[in-house]
Amino acid sequence: MPHESEQWPGEAGDRDRQEHSRRQNPARPDQAGGGVRENVFHAPRVRSRPDPRYPTRGAATIQRARERQGLMRPDAAAGRSGYRTVPHTADLRVEAWAPTREECLAQAVRGVCASFLDVTGAVGTHPRDIVLRADRDEDVLVLLLEEVVYRLDTQGEVPVDVELAPVDGGVRAVLHMAEAGSLPVTGAAPKAVTLHDLAMVRGPQGWTCSVTLDV
Repeated sequence: MPHESEQWPGEAGDRDRQEHSRRQNPARPDQAGGGVRENVFHAPRVRSRPDPRYPTRGAATIQRARERQGLMRPDAAAGRSGYRTVPHTADLRVEAWAPTREECLAQAVRGVCASFLDVTGAVGTHPRDIVLRADRDEDVLVLLLEEVVYRLDTQGEVPVDVELAPVDGGVRAVLHMAEAGSLPVTGAAPKAVTLHDLAMVRGPQGWTCSVTLDV
């Protein structure tokens, strides 16, 4: 496993990171006849590469900036749970909110999928059962969205519904998948999860998260 100081620069780094991830998780039982696949995030901020276009900032600084801009506050008009995309040059930025951590994560998945496909009324035909563990909540978010990107890239499928439950050190997710090619395209598909302004926090009104993806 790379040291904390190592990075994955550029497209070649992306390939290195993806290959490293495959070596860390070589067996995918759900592709070979069922079972629950477990993915463990041992080294925070390593598997998803830092984006060289943006300066690194501490989580507290990011949260204060978001609070000043009003970006991390749940949208009262949209209800207690929801998501929205935020204009962001050449990237996809999704913000989500919910009363619980698990529902906030689920809303983030829905926001990412709805950004490039019309999933209205879509029904999942095959579930994928996975366990994701990480030391920090934002790293669980990264793992979950990396799973979405991986499934889209390698199998051409997307989750049209998601169920999440807490487990020790992470979450258990059941992704109800549908063929991406059967759904109307509405935007550019995500290619990778970045660490730019990554945040997942609990506040007085519940949980909020924000994440940026390359498209």
